[in-house]
Amino acid sequence: PTLPPPTNLHGTAMETAEFRGVIRRDGDQFFNLPVAGRNLVIQQQEEEKRKGDEHSLHTVIWEAAQLLHYYLTDERLFRPGHFAGKRVLELGSGTGAVGIILACLGAEVLLTDLPQALPLIKQNVERNFSECGARAPPRVLAVDWKTGLPEELRQFDLVVISDCLYYPPLFDPLLKTLLQVLGPGTACLIGNLKRGFQDVFYDKLRNAGCILQPVLDIDFGDFFKSATVR
Repeated sequence: PTLPPPTNLHGTAMETAEFRGVIRRDGDQFFNLPVAGRNLVIQQQEEEKRKGDEHSLHTVIWEAAQLLHYYLTDERLFRPGHFAGKRVLELGSGTGAVGIILACLGAEVLLTDLPQALPLIKQNVERNFSECGARAPPRVLAVDWKTGLPEELRQFDLVVISDCLYYPPLFDPLLKTLLQVLGPGTACLIGNLKRGFQDVFYDKLRNAGCILQPVLDIDFGDFFKSATVR
């Protein structure tokens, strides 16, 4: 799908601040995400449970996912029905929040991550699918970037990557997997905080022949730090 032209929203009020309303239940956190007139509830793991566990990063709704929620549901940028029927792949889905949002906007979504991330993704899909009105629930598949995607799963209109550019040793496997699915008609949307590593990956994309264009640059102060979507 065609992405809108660059938009500068520095200083814009948080019109979708509803996701900041956090419900705690049994020690975990549940975020409310309004999408197309409905309210998604996405679970993330309580911080106390994550302390000292370097393998729990997938259990958090990071700021980039919240930014993509803002971006993808803004009808000034995407008219209703824009994503209907589009084939979408999310790499490194984490909680599954971004892919579930796109499914509720009508896309046919494949959520992928390492095996240990899949139980939480599946819980969030099951919790929200019956309420979101999507034609079909997102599919969930274990994918290791070091081995890539099966050949039969490489036809997509849009690839989404949300806050995956924090560990440079994984940039080459991520790039290899991404290049397997990027075709002439495929767009890729990357939401990422400015941590200082992202330009290394963007340079790798350019060297591989990809054209990068910022589509949203937004700063919500201390809450969002500084984030971009490309």
